[in-house]
Amino acid sequence: MLPKERVIAALEHRRPDRVPVGEIGVDYPITERALGHSTLYRAKWKEYQAWWQGRRAEIVESTQRDIVGLAKYFEWDFVPAPLVPPATPPEAPEFLEEHRWRLADGSEWAFSPESEGHAICTHYPPMTAADIRSPGPIDESRLEAAETIVRELGGTHFILGRPDEDGSFPYENTVGLEEFLARMVTDQEFVLQAIQAHTAATVIEQNALLEIGCDAVLPGADYCDTRGPI
Repeated sequence: MLPKERVIAALEHRRPDRVPVGEIGVDYPITERALGHSTLYRAKWKEYQAWWQGRRAEIVESTQRDIVGLAKYFEWDFVPAPLVPPATPPEAPEFLEEHRWRLADGSEWAFSPESEGHAICTHYPPMTAADIRSPGPIDESRLEAAETIVRELGGTHFILGRPDEDGSFPYENTVGLEEFLARMVTDQEFVLQAIQAHTAATVIEQNALLEIGCDAVLPGADYCDTRGPI
C-alpha cells in the first residue's frame, strides 16, 4: 500500500498492510542526527535568532526540505505540513538579558538553553475583551513550506496540515494561564470572546491548509506541566 492508502485504511477501520506511522513535529537534534546537516526546522534558539536576523528564507527552506527528508528517512506514512513565519519583516526584540527579551506590545519572553523548550511569555500586557479582534484572512506567505510538502509528497503520503492556532483555551495568546483561569470565573465575557476569536483563526488556518491540498488538519495544544496533564 502507498503511505496515504495505509493511513486512510486505518482511519476507515480497515486493516492496512502495516500500522501507519509518522510524526507531527521533530525537534532539531533528531533531524540533524538523522539527515546529517544543520537545520532551522524546530531549532528553537537557532530559529529565533534566524528570524530576528531576517533569515526567514532559510527557515522556510529548512522546514520544507527537512520534513520531506525526515519522511523519507523514517518511512513515515503521515507527514506534518506546518505554517511558517510570515514574509513581513520581524519585530526586533529588546533584550533584557541573554535569553530574555521584550516585544513592542510589552510582553516579555524567556528561553531556557538548558531545557531547550519553546520560548515562554513571562509577562503579559493588560488586555480586556475590547482588545480582542476578529481574525482576518491568512497571510498566504505562511503556507510556503506546506505547499512544497504537498507538491513533493502529496501524491503518495498523507499530509497533515498543522495550524498554529488551537482556539479551545487561548491563554498563551491573551493573558497567561493563571490570569485566564481566574477570568473563567471573574470575566467570562473575556474568556468567551477570546475562545471565539481564536477558534475562528484556527478555522481560517485549517481551511487554508486544506485548500492547498493537505489531506487533514491537526490543531493542538499541550495542557500540562512537568507533573503531567492538567
